[in-house]
Amino acid sequence: MYQFSSMVVTFETILTPFLVIFELSIVSSCFIGDWAISTPIFADHWWFRALADATTHGVVGLLSWAVVLTGQHFSEYPVHEVIVGGMLATSVDIDHFIAAASLSLESALSVKNRPPFHNSTLIPIITGLLYCAVHYLCPVQFQRLFVNLPLIFFVAWSSHHIRDATRRGLWFAPFGSTPPLPTWLYRTLICTIPLILRLIMVLTGSGQDTTEGIRVGLPSIV
Repeated sequence: MYQFSSMVVTFETILTPFLVIFELSIVSSCFIGDWAISTPIFADHWWFRALADATTHGVVGLLSWAVVLTGQHFSEYPVHEVIVGGMLATSVDIDHFIAAASLSLESALSVKNRPPFHNSTLIPIITGLLYCAVHYLCPVQFQRLFVNLPLIFFVAWSSHHIRDATRRGLWFAPFGSTPPLPTWLYRTLICTIPLILRLIMVLTGSGQDTTEGIRVGLPSIV
């Protein structure tokens, strides 16, 4: 079991200059991405909509993980983790090609039913499996390299699912779906989730919050 850290959590510990920049960048990315895929001049070009949508998912995913890692100095960020966050956020849409059984972008965009990776029930399941793999199957010498992977996945896929939920809601198979999320709610959730995760990690001491950034990793349960 873990205990709360004895470190003093101050306002400056949580709200750093780069955190504000990253949060504003997330909001801006959502605004620009949503505008790009809905503006009539671009909406008729399916390839552009797909590119704009995928880019927005990726940018929001990497910025969300950057919020969790926020430290005082940008030069000390583990940039590779931020990039992985963007790649994972974009990877969700691979299931369109799987469902279409084709590598054609046009066919992938024509899929009527929700493809499998858009099932939000998978997020906690895969996060748990990744945690177990990292902590119990991964060789000790590589654990530090992959320790944040479960949370990177959680943040990245959650941001993608929440952004997509403005159209058809969150799909929790086999239980059902939520109503479509209002735009203001999806943007609020995307900005809030990494902030909450960062706060939890600082309070529980499961990450080391220093000027080198917050080293996260889920706390060990044994």
